[in-house]
Amino acid sequence: MEFDELLKSLGEFGFYQFRVVTISCVAMLTITTHFMCQVFYTLPVAHWCRVPGWDNCSTYWNRTEEDCDKEMLSAAIPLKYDKDNATTVYSQCSRFDVIIRESNDSRHEMIGDTSDTISCDDGWVYHTTDDQTSLITDFDLVCSRESLAEITYTIFFGGILFSCAIAGLIGDRIGRRTTFFVGSGISGTFGVLAAFSPTVWFYASCRFMIGFGQWLLTSGIIVIASEIVGPSWRVVMSVVIWTTASFGYIAVAGLAYVTSSWRHLQIVISLPYLMVLLFITIVPESPRWLLSRGRVKDAEKTLQKIASVNKKSLPLNFMMDWKIEEVSNEEKNQTFFRLFLVPGLRWRILNIMFNWFVLSLVYYGLSLNSTDMGVNAYLAFCLIGVVEMGACILAMPSLNILGRRLTLFGTMLPGGFACIAAIFIPPGPWKITLAMAGKFCVTLSFTSMYIVTVENFPTPMRAAGLGFGSLCSRTGGMLCPTVLLLGNFWEPLPLLIFGSSGLIAGFLAMFLPETRGKSMPQTVHEAVALGRQQQAATDTRPRHRVMKLKKKLECMLAANISVCHLRFSTNRLVVFRNPRLNN
Repeated sequence: MEFDELLKSLGEFGFYQFRVVTISCVAMLTITTHFMCQVFYTLPVAHWCRVPGWDNCSTYWNRTEEDCDKEMLSAAIPLKYDKDNATTVYSQCSRFDVIIRESNDSRHEMIGDTSDTISCDDGWVYHTTDDQTSLITDFDLVCSRESLAEITYTIFFGGILFSCAIAGLIGDRIGRRTTFFVGSGISGTFGVLAAFSPTVWFYASCRFMIGFGQWLLTSGIIVIASEIVGPSWRVVMSVVIWTTASFGYIAVAGLAYVTSSWRHLQIVISLPYLMVLLFITIVPESPRWLLSRGRVKDAEKTLQKIASVNKKSLPLNFMMDWKIEEVSNEEKNQTFFRLFLVPGLRWRILNIMFNWFVLSLVYYGLSLNSTDMGVNAYLAFCLIGVVEMGACILAMPSLNILGRRLTLFGTMLPGGFACIAAIFIPPGPWKITLAMAGKFCVTLSFTSMYIVTVENFPTPMRAAGLGFGSLCSRTGGMLCPTVLLLGNFWEPLPLLIFGSSGLIAGFLAMFLPETRGKSMPQTVHEAVALGRQQQAATDTRPRHRVMKLKKKLECMLAANISVCHLRFSTNRLVVFRNPRLNN
């Protein structure tokens, strides 16, 4: 019995699957907010050097804080020319060598040399509201320490990259459910700890662990949700989950707007990770994975629970009909790397990994042309969220009507063309519109790529395949800044590389097997059969010509013109000489 056929009898998307997908949506929403929250933690803050003794200006001279700030700037902060805006501004990283001190007659005055400037040796003054804090203000990430903000973001991506390398292997070995809850616990615990960071390096360490836990969580829940819903609901499930993830852009912008302290926001977005742990008894282990490991009795218990919640019944002949009841040691011990040794899968895997890599390159390449939209960061994030939510929603009819291959082909190509077209368009509204259109297409491709990946890999290696695909994606994102450096030699070269890569990946996607309406492969042999079915379906030899040749040979045998024994198949004709007959 095929597992997808079994799911149809239990309910392809009953109340049990609805509960799991709902929990998945909560987890994915939290992932997006954590992914983007640091953008709001490190928004630019107006700042100047602190002048020793100036803190009590309003007390010394009976003036308002605003008047004190204005006088301090004019008296102690040098001016410099801003080339970008063609204006003169106050320096943010230097001051005159002056201080405020009390004189003999109990008056306070400024003394020092206004012709000599020094660095901010006494810290900085930040122009914010009284209760507004950020990473910039708490850890003084300005001037010579400004790069530390980018370093913490890179460390976060390092945690994700490390997790991508091992999460799939862990999920295929110890189970999807365990991987999901371990990742959720790690992300939630270190997410809350990050809110109490005393130093920037403690915060960076917590961010590494958050990134590490995030992909454990993602790979676990995506594979579980994909493996327990029926084939006709698989696209709907994926679209709902990734639409919720896209809503995270809007959610984090709204939360950041109403929350003045980054520490409070960090706690708010971390608590859902810990709340997910309350549902540990609801989220099941994937019965597909249990069967692939030979744990048929455990799989039967899970399926019985699904049937009970969905008010269905498990077929009585389940134990007899299940074709992988006895799983060989070779099948249970298959590893992801052994797939490269299978001729029918080797090029397919490389094709999928290349598409993951290029998707990230094109996405970030387009992002570089849409960072300056002329609006504040909160509105820009809402705009990006709306665009990506629209792309996720459109993925549902596209994947169901056009299929997986045509959807990838039809979205990767416009994304690649968008990068190339951006070379010839000057900065402005049209370039922003082009970037948003490209983001729309690439987001739709990302949504499709998750479906393509889980439907092409066999169950024992599905989580590892998804993990290595994401690893290639993160690698593409990390290499994007390096590609940008090529613009120093020829300015259009980076966008040309991004665009041409997108075009190549789009054409290569057409060589992947079409999995729409097909059962998810349970074994390596079934995964290979997907490609063979496609090859047989696209065989260009007309069947009637083969039948005509068969009849001609039969006539030759009947007339004793040839003494041969004929064996016929629709794919080939093989003629063997009969040794018992003379020429």
